[in-house]
Amino acid sequence: MRTRLTSPMVVLFAFGLAGPLGVLRASPASGDTLVSFTAVLNAAQETPPGTSNSQGVALVLLDKDTSKVCYRLSYSALAGTEFAAHFHAPGAPGVSAPIIAGIDPPIGSPKHGCVQFTKDQVKQLNRGLVYLNVHSDVAPGGEIRGQVLPGGIKYTKQTEPASPSGAFLE
Repeated sequence: MRTRLTSPMVVLFAFGLAGPLGVLRASPASGDTLVSFTAVLNAAQETPPGTSNSQGVALVLLDKDTSKVCYRLSYSALAGTEFAAHFHAPGAPGVSAPIIAGIDPPIGSPKHGCVQFTKDQVKQLNRGLVYLNVHSDVAPGGEIRGQVLPGGIKYTKQTEPASPSGAFLE
């Protein structure tokens, strides 16, 4: 015999998750308003480059109408214990930048959620000047890092200081 989960608590829980994830939006975002970005995270992209064997990947979606940025991030085991993860900008590959938004939940992989960007931060995102990284106790400045790259962006030449990828935006 099957049991049906129709209690008011289950319904409230579902609606509680739906709101922050944008499911209950007044009007759904169209394909024209969503822009996708990706990031591959590793220790070589940190500034200075690290030695961790951890690797990760992130999918980032920008809603152009609201400047809301949603993300899904996952990564392999870190060398240390994670204590934070953030979006940073403006920072080309190999260049450090200030934190612009925290990534929740604060500990563990995978992570998913949404943050609000300003108009200037959206411009930086579109130019490939946003990165995200995961901090741990063995690498407090960041154990793994990945540039958040829009589709079709082209990197050339080398930055000063030299980036591990040997590239920067023109």
